[in-house]
Amino acid sequence: MHVSLRRLRTTALRWAAWLAGFSLLLGVSLRAFGGKAHLWAFCWMMDSRFTSMELLAGVLRLRDGVEFVAGDEQVYNGATYTNWGYGVPLLELPFHAIAHRFHSAFPARFFPDRAIYFFWFSALVALLWAGYDRLLGRRGACGGSRVRRQALSWAAALLTLACAFYPLMRSRFYVYEETICYFEIFEFAAMTAYVYALGEWRTFAVVALGAAAGMGVLIRPTGLPYAALWGAMVLLASRRRKPLAFYAAGLAPFVAFWMWTNVVRSGGPFDVGFTNSMPGMLYHTPIQRFGRMCSNTPGHFVEAATRLFRALFVQQPTETAPWMSKCHFDLELRPPDSSPSWKDAFLSPLVFVVLAWILVAYLARRERRLAPYAPLAGCAAMFLAYVLGGSFAWRYAGDFWPLIVLACVEYVRTLPASGNRLLGAPLAAVFVLGAGFAYLRQVSPAAETIKVLEAASVDHMWHDFEQTRFQIDPPMPSRVACGGPLAWPFHNMQGWHIGGVNKCDVETFTNVFLGIPPGNATKHTLRFEVDHAEQAPLRVVVNGRRYWTHTDGNAYVVDVDVDAHEFVSPMVQATIEWVRVTDDPPALVLQAVELD
Repeated sequence: MHVSLRRLRTTALRWAAWLAGFSLLLGVSLRAFGGKAHLWAFCWMMDSRFTSMELLAGVLRLRDGVEFVAGDEQVYNGATYTNWGYGVPLLELPFHAIAHRFHSAFPARFFPDRAIYFFWFSALVALLWAGYDRLLGRRGACGGSRVRRQALSWAAALLTLACAFYPLMRSRFYVYEETICYFEIFEFAAMTAYVYALGEWRTFAVVALGAAAGMGVLIRPTGLPYAALWGAMVLLASRRRKPLAFYAAGLAPFVAFWMWTNVVRSGGPFDVGFTNSMPGMLYHTPIQRFGRMCSNTPGHFVEAATRLFRALFVQQPTETAPWMSKCHFDLELRPPDSSPSWKDAFLSPLVFVVLAWILVAYLARRERRLAPYAPLAGCAAMFLAYVLGGSFAWRYAGDFWPLIVLACVEYVRTLPASGNRLLGAPLAAVFVLGAGFAYLRQVSPAAETIKVLEAASVDHMWHDFEQTRFQIDPPMPSRVACGGPLAWPFHNMQGWHIGGVNKCDVETFTNVFLGIPPGNATKHTLRFEVDHAEQAPLRVVVNGRRYWTHTDGNAYVVDVDVDAHEFVSPMVQATIEWVRVTDDPPALVLQAVELD
């Protein structure tokens, strides 16, 4: 009897400690998210929730035409698609289905998407703690004391959330930050599954790892290299094929769905839509259509790598080389610009010190296992990808945080037994202090940037959705001549100075929308007339596909594949590259563009 009571008391205390830690972290997280006033609210941008409702209707389109296309969306086959993947809409879908079914309780017929995010985030908080606690438990750390172990686990979770999530949750939380937060949720969930799989490599844990990695692929393109990394970790740590097969089984359905959605919205299984996207900034259009040109020489590569390294680990560089300005190697700093952390390094110098310490420690003890090195290699590969990519926003630091934390997890996992003396209350105190500093420095000042949907917009939300769902585009002419500009769609006539001082001259590129001529033809000819044509061929992008032109007098022509029967709305987007984005605009006049 006494033994049973003692066990009951121990179990009750254990659960009480867990609930206390969980509640404390949720309370801090809710405050970082803007408090209760912003919890049951709608995100300012509607892309994810509208796409989610479209999925309920059985289609992948965001809009049934292109008249209302906006920045950072995709146009393909005469329809508009989300530019951020289908992971977030799928995660929101059950909630919006409930709101639509019980619309008397949800007048907007949509579930507040900030609350949806916080639901998934709360699940991640519990999973993150469980992963850290499991890791310490396997080591027998904290002197075998469950209380001290829980304290260290919760402190580690708090520091992770304060660095990786809270700055994103506090700053605006538009679709940009929202998507990266969802991505981090599933990459950290994958990390927990990996920790639970270590040793026994049980089927459920390994399949869960594959599923979490697969959801990361659906949420964000950077999920694909993460999926490869997790597969490598399973293979290197287990040294067996069976766990890798179970991991692939968990991953495969998500990758298959990802490939199918890419075909529908972009035309190819591995085409994520850069060539047919509608970037908000003028100068991003030719970069996305035809490729970035910043790191085009070894010298430029070194300069770009140095600039990004300083931005990540030192401090935001103030100077910009002229060639960088021309190819738009931009660094978008965290808001607000009135904050003392505005020009802080995106990851901080301490992160670089930790990563360097881990690598030096491995080399010093001659670590021969390859799995511990994999997260460090992943950080280097991600850094290289962004150097070649041409720009970096502060929120992209979220792509690095799961790798950084995984590197620390691997370091703790492979520590000699003597390292357990480091894993105790002093380390927990350091974590809490670090989290507090990060909160005060980067999270609190961003309160003024929080923006949610206004009440009037919420009242008209369902009407706005129906307008995009059942819209019919007005007719678009198949020929557009100099002097006849059209005000729609978004970015139509971009890079063509119709009506300007130098009438009808062009930028480095020109973007136009054209109507598809009636008939059953699947092959059409794109023709653009200029005052003088050079013999060298030009590149064009039509409906997301690249072509090379040839000259015909004072015109450039190219045969393109455009089948009107596959189009939702009979209009197509075409972009002409006159010169590379790093060169000066050509001195020519574009007289007309035609699809016949």
